[in-house]
Amino acid sequence: MKDNNYLRIILLFIIVLACKLILLPFVQIDDSDAVARIFSGISWKENPEWILSNFWCPFHFYLIGIGLFIWNDPVYMPMLIHVVISAFTLVPFYFLVRREFNDKGAYIATVFLAICPMLFRNSYLALSETPYLFFLVLSLNFLSKGLRNNSYRYILYSGLSITIASGFRYEAWIMIFVISLIIILIKQWKFLPVFLISALIFPISWLYTNWLATGNPFYGIQGNYYWTIVEMGNNKNLHFSNYLRRIWFFPFSWIIAVGIPAGVVIVGTIFKMFTNKPVKKINFIHILPLLGMFGVMQYNAFKGVLLLQHRFVGTLAVLSLPFVSEYFKEYTQKKVRLAWLFGIITVALSFVYNTPTIKPLPRLQNQSFVGISKLIGNNISRDSFLVIDNVGWNNTFYLALHSRIPNKNIILMGDAMNSYVPLKEIRQKLYSQNEGILVLKKNSEIYNSMYLNDLKNPCNGKYFKEIFADDNILLLKQYFPEEKAKK
Repeated sequence: MKDNNYLRIILLFIIVLACKLILLPFVQIDDSDAVARIFSGISWKENPEWILSNFWCPFHFYLIGIGLFIWNDPVYMPMLIHVVISAFTLVPFYFLVRREFNDKGAYIATVFLAICPMLFRNSYLALSETPYLFFLVLSLNFLSKGLRNNSYRYILYSGLSITIASGFRYEAWIMIFVISLIIILIKQWKFLPVFLISALIFPISWLYTNWLATGNPFYGIQGNYYWTIVEMGNNKNLHFSNYLRRIWFFPFSWIIAVGIPAGVVIVGTIFKMFTNKPVKKINFIHILPLLGMFGVMQYNAFKGVLLLQHRFVGTLAVLSLPFVSEYFKEYTQKKVRLAWLFGIITVALSFVYNTPTIKPLPRLQNQSFVGISKLIGNNISRDSFLVIDNVGWNNTFYLALHSRIPNKNIILMGDAMNSYVPLKEIRQKLYSQNEGILVLKKNSEIYNSMYLNDLKNPCNGKYFKEIFADDNILLLKQYFPEEKAKK
């Protein structure tokens, strides 16, 4: 039986990984955060160092940078890293659910995790959620094994896994508290020091290095707050409908992630666990991580410090899908058919909902930018500069990534409410480099400030020619005629 368990999860791993690799050529990185993280990974590769402070936790930059040392392709190497990690996540998840719930249902729950549209999508993007979830699941699996086998070694492994997860995302910091609470509730006090000492290695060191670098140990956490509240203006001009959306967004996002049928089963299973008397302590232990994380997300969303983005729901999906195993703990013909039906409905509905960033395969909403990207590539070299106006978060960063020119030669405009427009830096690029591309949004601040003045006239003998234009966008190429250069 043990051999069959290993065989089927290995087979599922191979199938999922093969499917994702086959679909790789059809993927378009349509997330600005993913591109920003790739750029940070490139910067770290060019100048490897132990990062002392940042708004984002640093382990993700190390992961991408190390990958680029192996294969220096900023588009495909990050995707490959995350696709492989996402497939590996299925293995500890399966053994965790099998141990804590049941054997047969664990496999169905793992299949549902594999086809979860949002996690499938995120696995192609260089987002920290994917490695964070892997180490979170690994930590929970080690915790389960350690508690059931009375093993200090596995508790130590659990702590080390969650401290690595905390180096990818701050959600892991919350899970450190939740896991500690679980250990206390089951009165396994002897394991608490082992877990905490190992789990807090990164959080404590990160607070300390932030204090050394900035004088503020909470610089990273507060930096995220500053971006959301100040730069994005997330709490400005709010109406009653905005607060309602903050209340229903993540529950709605969760039901999309796990699927409506599985969502109904999960809620029903949890309800049954707490209505059947007597209520078992183990049921409360199983639900505690899900309720804790859901409560924190709802609070921060309502407060406005957590942006309403579907990709943040990954933790809720991972913590809730184990409850599906209770419904599928017996393999009857009816249950097998229902499992197939649940999966088909979940994937199919992800293409139907009228909300972005939930389809399993990431692709730009405006496909014209793929053509614009190719046009830029045909008119640019690694020594060129590239200025991209705010043409939408995802479009702007997509063009930057696919230009494949050094980060130092790229200037991007953000789409935040209070984004800084670096007109001085742009003018410096125009005068200091001989060739480059400007992607301008018509009637933007750059367009109105520069196009009608700087760009219509030669800059130190450098000229601009239009290579693309439509109703919204203008592409200009700066060049330095050979006859001018000779003079």
